[in-house]
Amino acid sequence: MWGKKEVNCNEEEKRDCGSQWDHVVLDVESRAIISMVCGKRTKENTEELIGDFASRANDGKPPYPFGAQDSAP
Repeated sequence: MWGKKEVNCNEEEKRDCGSQWDHVVLDVESRAIISMVCGKRTKENTEELIGDFASRANDGKPPYPFGAQDSAP
């Protein structure tokens, strides 16, 4: 179940061993997990998380990017 810490891995092992992250999309109100990807902090894992979320929440469309100006009165 447990592997090695990343500092103890050789270059070949670092792809699958070492630091792993839970990338999670939560619903704020219910605290329900909408989407989750486990793995390294990579662009591919981030894109997989966003793609999975988009397929579940927005009829397959990418999420609308918003900022502070969208929540201003």
